[in-house]
Amino acid sequence: GLQFLAKPPAEGIRRPYPLLLFLHGSGERGHEDGRDLGKVRQNGPWSALGAERFFLVAPQCPQDAVWPALAEQVVLLTREVLKTYELDTTRCYITGLSMGGFGAWAAAYLAPELYTAMVAVCGGFTKPLPRDTSLSTMLQLAKVKPKGEDLDNLRDLPVWLFHGLKDKIVDADGSLLLYEALGGKARGFGKLRLTKYGELGHPIWSSAYKTAGLFGWLLGKRSGKPRGAPVALASQTPKSISTPPPPATLAPAPSAPSAPAAPAAPAV
Repeated sequence: GLQFLAKPPAEGIRRPYPLLLFLHGSGERGHEDGRDLGKVRQNGPWSALGAERFFLVAPQCPQDAVWPALAEQVVLLTREVLKTYELDTTRCYITGLSMGGFGAWAAAYLAPELYTAMVAVCGGFTKPLPRDTSLSTMLQLAKVKPKGEDLDNLRDLPVWLFHGLKDKIVDADGSLLLYEALGGKARGFGKLRLTKYGELGHPIWSSAYKTAGLFGWLLGKRSGKPRGAPVALASQTPKSISTPPPPATLAPAPSAPSAPAAPAAPAV
C-alpha cells in the first residue's frame, strides 16, 4: 500500500476541509516501508501561501515504480482519506509535479468524477500504465499528442498547467499539446489555464506553487454532477493504506528549494 504524510489546514479553517492530494516527482520516491517518507516534503505546495487552507495529503511512490502505474492505488487512497478525515468531497483537488503530473492525469482518467480540479506542473498526459513501466518510457509520452477519446471524460475538469519552455527532462509538449487537445483558449480561462516560463527549464515548481491566485482559483471550484463515468477498478478496497501520525502532531514542512527567479509568461 501507499505510505503518505498528511498536514492539516491552519487553525480557523472551517470543516469539512478541502483536500489537496499532492503527487511528488521521481526524485522523492522511497522505500515501501516508509523510511524515506520525509522526502515527499522536499518540493511541492507545502509552504506556499494559500496551501494552508487545505488538508494536504502526499503519498510516496515506491522507488521502482512511476505514479501512472499506481493510478488505482492513488484513487483508492483519495477515497479512503476523504472518508477517514471527513473531508469535503465537493472540494477534492489533485496536483502533481513532473512524474506526479503524469500520475495526476492517470488518476483522473480512472475516476473523473472524484477530482474537482487539477494543477499539473511540468508533467504530461497519460492513461494508467503497466506496473513495470520505466521512468524513461513514461517521459517519452510528453511528446505524444493525447487522443481525443482519452480526454472525453476529462474535458470539464478545471485544469491549470505549468511548464518551462526550456525543460530538458519533460518536454514542454507535455503541457502544450495537452492544452490544445483540451480545447485551448476556447475552453475559457476559468476552466483551462496554461502558464509558460520562457526562460526556465524543469524545476519550476517553486514558481508555480507561488503563483498569485492559484489556490483561490482551486477553491473556487466545487464538484456538482459527475463529469464522467469512473473507469472500473480492479478492486474497490485498498490492499493496504498506511495511517499517518495524528495530523496535529506533524511538524511544519520545510520550504521547497527555490527555482531560478524569472518572470512567468501570462497564463493563457
